[in-house]
Amino acid sequence: MDTQLIIVAAVVVLALAYVTRATWRTWFGPSEKTGCASGCGACKTTPVAASPEDRKRIALPQV
Repeated sequence: MDTQLIIVAAVVVLALAYVTRATWRTWFGPSEKTGCASGCGACKTTPVAASPEDRKRIALPQV
């Protein structure tokens, strides 16, 4: 086989493996989601006490 063909085949196989892994992790990821990205809304309802240093800061307006 030609060297270029081997390199191209390896790149294609690696790309397919990457797409397959990403799809697998999307569909069959962990069943229990933790953290702020779970979409349960608990992060918004649980207020966090601001430290004294944070109270001195002026928040930037969000546009």
